Amino acid sequence: MKQLLIWKKLTQPTRLEEYYQLLEFARDHGYMLTSLIDWYRHYRSKEHKVLILRHDVDVDPVGAAKMYALEKALGARATYYFRWRTIDTNLMHKMRQDGFEVALHYETLATYCKKQRIRKAAAIDAPILRQCFSKLVDEIKIFRQRFGEMSTIARHGDKRNRLLGIPNWVILSHGDRNLLGIEFEAYDPEIQQQFEAYISDSSITKGFAWQYGTTPEEAIKNDLSPICLLTHPEHWNFSLEKKLKSFVVDFCERLG
Repeated sequence: MKQLLIWKKLTQPTRLEEYYQLLEFARDHGYMLTSLIDWYRHYRSKEHKVLILRHDVDVDPVGAAKMYALEKALGARATYYFRWRTIDTNLMHKMRQDGFEVALHYETLATYCKKQRIRKAAAIDAPILRQCFSKLVDEIKIFRQRFGEMSTIARHGDKRNRLLGIPNWVILSHGDRNLLGIEFEAYDPEIQQQFEAYISDSSITKGFAWQYGTTPEEAIKNDLSPICLLTHPEHWNFSLEKKLKSFVVDFCERLG
């Protein structure tokens, strides 16, 4: 089974054309293609059919640049959440200049637990959560200083969070959210409840299946709005370099 997965990764063609066709399909069905913050500020009325384009740039800023180029060519806008490890300053400034939303994909609690070698939820108490909230306030200040204003953030689901059973957003209830200076967190219930469809992509290990009950095409055909489409560039952008890196990683894991 492992060998089959390695072969799939090595032979997988890029899916960027598939993404472009999806955006065309939505546009041809009368959907506005825009960012999360743009929808929130301007297009929440039911007179608009909206496809919100959100990208979590977990590991592949190169893929993010390619998806951004496709969206720009169609006159679309999107939200890109960058982790500190995927920061691409030039790309982020270009996105912002073109009206895209650029913001932080924070992982503050997970980072703290890794540095402190915390692997059990019982070790995380209220003082630690308050400390992480303060760290997030500082992260947001630094992000704004380097890359410009931002109005939303989104938590990253790190492996350490899954190990602990505690997501990064837990820290938000351990400080004054006004200090963050944001309009909302992407996973806030009052935001999520406004979506008629929330759809996320998946990796090659899951056959690239759409998650959460429907596909973008089905939601569009049924005139659902707003639709929030969450994608990750690494699930769409494949190249020889990426395939070779994937092979090396898999090979090293097999060696133990």
